[in-house]
Amino acid sequence: MTPEDRAPVALGDDSRTVARFTTSTHDTSARLLLPILGPDDHSTSSWSSLCERADLPLTPTTRWSEIRRALPPALSERLDLPHGWLAPAMTAVLVGTLTAATTTPDSCFFSLWFQNQYASEGVEQESYPPSLEALAGPFAGQVLHTGPLTWLSERMRPDPWWHRNLMPVFTVPADRRFLLGCPIYHDSIYISSDTALLDALRAEGFEVLDIDRDEPLPSEGD
Repeated sequence: MTPEDRAPVALGDDSRTVARFTTSTHDTSARLLLPILGPDDHSTSSWSSLCERADLPLTPTTRWSEIRRALPPALSERLDLPHGWLAPAMTAVLVGTLTAATTTPDSCFFSLWFQNQYASEGVEQESYPPSLEALAGPFAGQVLHTGPLTWLSERMRPDPWWHRNLMPVFTVPADRRFLLGCPIYHDSIYISSDTALLDALRAEGFEVLDIDRDEPLPSEGD
């Protein structure tokens, strides 16, 4: 079945809400919290550990700015948002978990936004088919790339070493078993899927919290 044969991906209209980055056709919507970066490229912190340090509850709508204000300045000044980036080792785990959740791991669609010329080098770009037109926004300049899920692992490898690529704005396999949405430079990935995938991600150590699609976007970025 080609993309043209499938029902259109249904997303919300308001880019200020979770609904714009999740579907109305999957069982659940959730927020996957990308690890907070430490003072170098090799250290990260979980949101739960930082919330505990800040004496704050971790909820689906927790904002990084709230945590940062509650942390000791000496610590908060050494931390930074992931800006839509996930370390290669964790990306490989993510890809492995997603692969088990789809029947089409070799056929996936990635809606991308390129921050500079390095990020677009070597990436084949295609036109959005009608069923995927909702993935062409909400940001100007998004382009579509088709490839296997493993392409995500290749993308998250810094190239050159000082440059980090961003998570795609949207990732969806051809069978539509799930959809990932990541606003540009944000600290979270929004997931539309069944509960089995969310449980599998949690079992792999990802911080995944169910979230209402009507919520204003709690993630932050530049």
